[in-house]
Amino acid sequence: MIKNITCVLFFITSLVLGSLACAAPVIMKGVRVWSKQESTRVVFELSAKPKIESLELENPERYVVDLKNTQCHLTVKSNIFNNSPILDFRHSMRQETDCRLVFDLNKKLPANSFVLEPNDSEGFRLVIDIGDSVGLFEVETSEAIEKTPLNSELKTAKKMLKPGTRPFIVAIDPGHGGQDSGAVGRKYKTYEKEVVLAVAKRLKSLINQESHMKAFLTRDGDYFITLRRRINMAREMGADIFVSLHADSQPNGENAKGASVYVLSDKGASNEAARWLADRENRADGIGGAKLEDKNPTLASVLLDLSQTISQESSEELGDSVLTSLGRFASLHKKKVEHAGFVVLKSPDIPSILVELEFLSNHDGELRLRQSEYQQKLAEGVFSGLRDYFSKRTLPPAHPHVQEVPAGLDVASVK
Repeated sequence: MIKNITCVLFFITSLVLGSLACAAPVIMKGVRVWSKQESTRVVFELSAKPKIESLELENPERYVVDLKNTQCHLTVKSNIFNNSPILDFRHSMRQETDCRLVFDLNKKLPANSFVLEPNDSEGFRLVIDIGDSVGLFEVETSEAIEKTPLNSELKTAKKMLKPGTRPFIVAIDPGHGGQDSGAVGRKYKTYEKEVVLAVAKRLKSLINQESHMKAFLTRDGDYFITLRRRINMAREMGADIFVSLHADSQPNGENAKGASVYVLSDKGASNEAARWLADRENRADGIGGAKLEDKNPTLASVLLDLSQTISQESSEELGDSVLTSLGRFASLHKKKVEHAGFVVLKSPDIPSILVELEFLSNHDGELRLRQSEYQQKLAEGVFSGLRDYFSKRTLPPAHPHVQEVPAGLDVASVK
């Protein structure tokens, strides 16, 4: 009897060990990269959770990550690490079962790697941070991040969200207002605050004709709103994107003409991150549905960095889309999206762009801005860019702060 039981146990053990030995390998399904200055984040999408080991090598400087029982037959474009501290990247199979990732670095840099668990939008992810921001991740944060309701960390410009139940919400911000007239045209004394409001109203009308989009204005009349209040309105109303409209002017700029699109500069983002982390009111409001005031400083920095990185990438894509579209309706001043530290672009969790519609310092430009036909063309140009941007995304899930689209979503409260 004992002999029979022993045989059965041995047989069962053999089956279990055999099944473990034949466990399905982890598959790499994709890779995406964010780079800014001396900092780079690389995220590999995985089919399951691997065991990982890492080491740093010198002469030349390299960062190596080994993934156990992982297949890494993944094609990576040669230019994916441009403008980053990573000189080259390669991967190979070791002992036919494990994957080795090797990052050649331009100098000795801190590096860190960890695995994120699946969530509603994405599966397992291997996150590798290289550069001067790695110190933010030197605590055991991977599990804490997954338990935090930071939905913005789950979004990327190239990754679709699961279908939601509400339209995309667009915050349209007509610049200036009230005692702040903005630029004034030289020939016809046209006020910037008036023409951008006219274009904003036309843009709102176009957006609200779409079933999957809804727009509101930060102001619908001639009154003043502070810059910080404008971006706070966008958050309070659950906006998915923020579009600020202006009309440019230059001293001695009679020859400057055409539209421009701006997104936030890296320096502007860094300064805003420091402000958010120092401001108790901001930390209590939170980003992407996650309050920061109850997090330790390191984790708060991690969450803010994740949100800012994704928001900036989405802003770049949004800016490119709008600039390309505007070029089909009007002349352009610059053919590339520009970067600046405008306050209204500093929301860390809402993709934001600032559109300079035309130069009021140019006589012909001022005349065009006064014409309703041209105002409509500009509105159509911006609208077409927004529509192209949203066409790559599915409807968003319920906003963490705004459970449904407010019935009177026309203009935000200025209280």
